[in-house]
Amino acid sequence: QRLQSALQTGEAALQAGRLQDASAAFELALKLQAGHADALRGLQRVANHDQVRARLDTAFRLQQAGDLPGARAAVREALALDSLDREAAQALSRLDAGIAAQAFSLHLAQALQALDAGQLDTAAAALARARGLRAQDPALAGPTERLAQARREQQIRSLRQQAQAAVVDENWAAAVDGYLKALQLDASLVFADQGLQTARPRAELDARLQALIDQPQRLHSAAVLAEAEAVLAQARRIDVAGPRLREQIAALEQARDAAAQPVMVELVSDGQTQVTLYRVGSLGRFMQHQTRL
Repeated sequence: QRLQSALQTGEAALQAGRLQDASAAFELALKLQAGHADALRGLQRVANHDQVRARLDTAFRLQQAGDLPGARAAVREALALDSLDREAAQALSRLDAGIAAQAFSLHLAQALQALDAGQLDTAAAALARARGLRAQDPALAGPTERLAQARREQQIRSLRQQAQAAVVDENWAAAVDGYLKALQLDASLVFADQGLQTARPRAELDARLQALIDQPQRLHSAAVLAEAEAVLAQARRIDVAGPRLREQIAALEQARDAAAQPVMVELVSDGQTQVTLYRVGSLGRFMQHQTRL
């Protein structure tokens, strides 16, 4: 009990700056238990006390001058001499908080500057650094919303350019896709709504034309041939036909004409087989037979 009391008395005296009292208390502890580690460390702390105070004074002056990293380095030196010094520990905690606040403000300012300059990736990186220091700080809300809005606007501009380029290329399906994506980002976009009204029927017409061109054998059906005529009539009503539409009209007209052109076919059989020709009728038995299809 006397040993613990001496150690506590020495610690209290040291923290209060009463070095003689602290030395006496720690020396008493050593008399009570020779070589006691805490008592030996206490005497060393007493010996280092003036150096610790000098470094803390330096830290204070540096902090007042705005040099927080320098002040922190001085406090770290003080703690290296006396890791149990409460004043040094508290000073380090305050400086760490101050440096973090300073860094947060710097990153936030960099983010705002980058947003003003339209440098969105730089702004995002600066906000991420600030968020890493103070994730819940309300000051992050405004710049974060600005960044999100700027990115939406950037994406909308990109989609508009892509859709306009697709219209020029007569890639109507891509144009429809671009306008729809833009409307998903902002349903009030006039250019996307108007563009969709033009692009969607053109995309449907393009698909119908291309399907008939890609499968010309379907034109042998009277119903499909009638459909082709209707599609051609719709295509010819387009006021300004681009190269792709003109090529599609020409290709479908050629396929239609080829499907409607009669062809003389010579059939050869064995004179014994009853032959029926699909969509024509029974031709009976023959060795050779010519028919127009």
